[in-house]
Amino acid sequence: MNHTAQSQTATKTSTTMPASKRPHRKWWRQVKIVAALAVAAFLVYHGTILYRTFRLRNTNPVTTAFMDQRAKEAAARGGSTERVRVWVTYDQISPSLVHAVVVAEDQRFYSHSGLDWGAIRLAIKINWGAKRIVRGASTIDQQLAKNLFLSSSRNPLRKLHEGLIAWEMDRILGKRRVLELYLNVIEWGEGIYGAEAAARHYFKASAASLTEDQAAFLAAMIPNPRGDFNPTVYPDRVNYRRDVILASMKEEPVPELTLRDMAVQTVMPTFPEEAIAKGAEGVTISRVSIDANGNVTKVEVLAAPHPAIKTSLVEALTKWKFNPPNMGDKQTTITGKLSFYYSILNGEGIVRNPMIHRGPR
Repeated sequence: MNHTAQSQTATKTSTTMPASKRPHRKWWRQVKIVAALAVAAFLVYHGTILYRTFRLRNTNPVTTAFMDQRAKEAAARGGSTERVRVWVTYDQISPSLVHAVVVAEDQRFYSHSGLDWGAIRLAIKINWGAKRIVRGASTIDQQLAKNLFLSSSRNPLRKLHEGLIAWEMDRILGKRRVLELYLNVIEWGEGIYGAEAAARHYFKASAASLTEDQAAFLAAMIPNPRGDFNPTVYPDRVNYRRDVILASMKEEPVPELTLRDMAVQTVMPTFPEEAIAKGAEGVTISRVSIDANGNVTKVEVLAAPHPAIKTSLVEALTKWKFNPPNMGDKQTTITGKLSFYYSILNGEGIVRNPMIHRGPR
């Protein structure tokens, strides 16, 4: 009897053990089903975006996700925003505006494949150190992808999807078409979309006739034309960024690194208390001319975030001494740019030489 009871107990144990694992197996099966459905839904969703991207090779978008978002925001406020947009071809846009926008928003636009990995690595490093998002790395392709198809959310998954779309657009559409779309759909103020509408609104001119100054002004607004870079509310801020873009658009005969290598006696510019009190931070760009003896003959500040900083730059750079330039008999004076970064840390102003403390290019 004892042997029989033990056999029955063993049988029950052997039959009940698999049953104890069934809830786990059921849960895992449900997870796999949900995951498979989520992947399938994403593939369908992305497939529609891919289809629309292919269509953009020959057709222009009537509206964008960003425009629709602005319309919803206006409706939520109980009003409506008039939308002004006039589509123009790439050839009907001033080359100066194309140049200014690339300089301002994505200087490696023509060399990357939709994503700028160097800028992404630098942004991750800076944001990790700051413990918050203080620097972005979005390319023009990414901005266009977000504008056309996505939202302004900073959700990491949304950013990953944005990167995928940008990579695909770069291959499917090409650089010229990406720029044409970008310059026709981005926002340049309340209800103002595209280069033609912006040119008419701000300068009473066509996008094709924009000068370098006008183009740099419009490019300066792009990060936030209704907020931080609204020229009506923050004219000094927009004008400063315009000056930086203009200076960056113009190449000098002598590269900055070469000019700095020639310097034998330097004076670092100061960070004036007045500028610190105003919270003035940013890059300064100066054009310096040197005679045959290595003396500074002219200093022209092309961009500075505060008038006091501009004065400090001139005072410092006029004291610099360079090795005599070896340019031959035809040219005894050389001209190049010198730039410095002004930043504030814990209330203290810091002036940084970008050629010494430069990040990855």
